[in-house]
Amino acid sequence: MKIKKSKGKSPIAGKGLIHVELRINKKILQGNFLAFKLEIERCNMEKLLEGKRIFRQDGEADRYLLLSEDFIQKYYYFYEVIAIKKGELLYPHKWLKYSCSVLFPLDSFNLTDYEYIFSTDKWLANDIKTALEPFLEIQIDNQLNALLELTEIPRGSELGIRESLEKEAYKEKDLSIIEAFSCPNQDNRFIILDSEFSDDDITYERTKDFADKVILDSYQRRLGNYTEYLYKLAPSKNSDSYYLSEISWYYRGIDELGNFDFLKLIYDIEDMLPFTSFFKL
Repeated sequence: MKIKKSKGKSPIAGKGLIHVELRINKKILQGNFLAFKLEIERCNMEKLLEGKRIFRQDGEADRYLLLSEDFIQKYYYFYEVIAIKKGELLYPHKWLKYSCSVLFPLDSFNLTDYEYIFSTDKWLANDIKTALEPFLEIQIDNQLNALLELTEIPRGSELGIRESLEKEAYKEKDLSIIEAFSCPNQDNRFIILDSEFSDDDITYERTKDFADKVILDSYQRRLGNYTEYLYKLAPSKNSDSYYLSEISWYYRGIDELGNFDFLKLIYDIEDMLPFTSFFKL
């Protein structure tokens, strides 16, 4: 028996083709939507980080500081030093004493503007006392406090004092260069961003690690003049960072004086969200 070939398409076969085509198109649409969604999330993270750098703060705070690049600058770093400007060596009351860390902006500080910048110790104090003894009887403590009260010292002691200070004075090769954040709402308050010199428990910069993440969910609530946020973050598909490589929740707040925002890792928040005043964006 011969089977006749149909000149037209089988209705059943036609439907099958339509179903296959629809399934393929659906997968393509889903894939495009997912890629589009991830791109939006990536852009949201870029917006969060725009103009900012993130630094890890350990210790009691245990958070990530979002610091504006506009207030981050390079400085020369000194700790507990005395600075003598040109022409003021014989006038100790004009010497500048810094009892803690001091930062000089890299772009405006010139070491040649100073005769000497040095740190004090008992050996230097003893050398200066020896240089002054033929001309002036004075008791000098290790911090040179009594010397700094003098309006003027004898010119004959200048050579001996110079020889003493030359041995201790900073040379350009000795200077430490650091980055620091100048707090916009506090005069002369700096957060040093180099862990070796930091008094604020700053450890590492984590800007790139957060840039490699996407925002899966965002929530917010208004508290007075400030808006708080919750972010659900995940590693991006192309992330090569092993740091913070799991899906995590972060609270975004602001420090008490409004100098900067911060992110803080939080746990067990997702099930509690319906019982809070946060709403989904």
